[in-house]
Amino acid sequence: MPQFYCASCTLASACTAAPVATTYKNQRKSSRSSAQNRLDYANLDAHLPADANRWLAILATRPVVEHAFRRFTAAELTDEWLWGEESMKEPWVVDEEEGLGMEMPRKDLGIGEIAELVGKDTPLEVIG
Repeated sequence: MPQFYCASCTLASACTAAPVATTYKNQRKSSRSSAQNRLDYANLDAHLPADANRWLAILATRPVVEHAFRRFTAAELTDEWLWGEESMKEPWVVDEEEGLGMEMPRKDLGIGEIAELVGKDTPLEVIG
């Protein structure tokens, strides 16, 4: 085990037969922290978005798994199923909006146009 000495002891030992050598301790590195998983706390505090490239790099390492959500036609979505005890316990998909009795937005409708329609300061809940 290396020994450590203050500067005055190191200088005083220069006159003795066995001089004291200065040793430096290496900083301990944790295997848990890396450049990949460091949080940018400055951006978090400033409410700035995270770097999208970081998430793209993470997603590129993960396999894409096809979802196993239950699929419905509009005719299968009865009031009994929608409001019954087994409804809304898991995600589900309706492949065609025809027959749902609702108007769906255009496929090319963007966030900028929605902000213009409702007002840029209006809070809006969305499903991503």
